[in-house]
Amino acid sequence: MIQFEGQKTFTLPLSEVAAKLSDAGYLVRCLPDSEISEATTQKAVWKLKPKLSFLTGSLHTEMTAIEHDPGKSIGYQVATKAMGASSVVMT
Repeated sequence: MIQFEGQKTFTLPLSEVAAKLSDAGYLVRCLPDSEISEATTQKAVWKLKPKLSFLTGSLHTEMTAIEHDPGKSIGYQVATKAMGASSVVMT
């Protein structure tokens, strides 16, 4: 399991940062070169071609908000499919 630790300071008010991080559509629009097929506050679906020579094809990804405590936390399920592989990440 990968674990991230640390702190990050944002110059925006907490309410603005929380609103952006809890909007799946906003987050997916921040990904360069993605082909977005759905982008709502609760769900985003997109395809992305990885820029890795050993990976061919595209990754099909679906991110869905699964829990939300406004201004405090957001939980997402991120399901990715590719030829011969898939993953589900809870974040």
